[in-house]
Amino acid sequence: MSGASPVVSPHSDPLPPASSQQSNGTSKGALAALLIAGVVIFVGGIAASRMSERDVLKKPVEPSTNATLTAPLAPTVSASAPKIEPVVLHVRLSSEPEGAVVREDGVEVCNATPCELSYSDDAAKREHKVVVQKAGFKAETKIFMADAKTVQVKLVRDTRVFAQPPQTGKDPGVPPGYKPEVPY
Repeated sequence: MSGASPVVSPHSDPLPPASSQQSNGTSKGALAALLIAGVVIFVGGIAASRMSERDVLKKPVEPSTNATLTAPLAPTVSASAPKIEPVVLHVRLSSEPEGAVVREDGVEVCNATPCELSYSDDAAKREHKVVVQKAGFKAETKIFMADAKTVQVKLVRDTRVFAQPPQTGKDPGVPPGYKPEVPY
């Protein structure tokens, strides 16, 4: 049966097997490409390993218009920087007699002595000028550094004579037109 067609069984593949030339041709091309790529990588690795560090440093790098330069990322520091606490200084200010008002730069910082003033950051490093005053006493100015622990101010009684309103013969407590017989 030289001219007879092949017998197809119900369990056999209806398509004829692919020719060995087609499958070998594709796999040979891929194999050749992989082989060439491997050789290029290998030769490049050897050439790179033979370059000394001195040769790399002597040759200037010229920028290329087509090249993209990338730098390695810096390692991440996991340790956090230590917190710097602000410098806060406390000054206890007292006066004799107690109950005086304290002002600094025209701003009331204490409404009655004794009191504690707090200074931080730049204010803790500089000189401070306060005015301490109480009714019936002369105002006192005190200059101190914020690192002073205590500041004591002694107020002096104000002995100035203030002008009194002129006295008339009439009782100033009775308004004009007041009639004591009329019940209000």
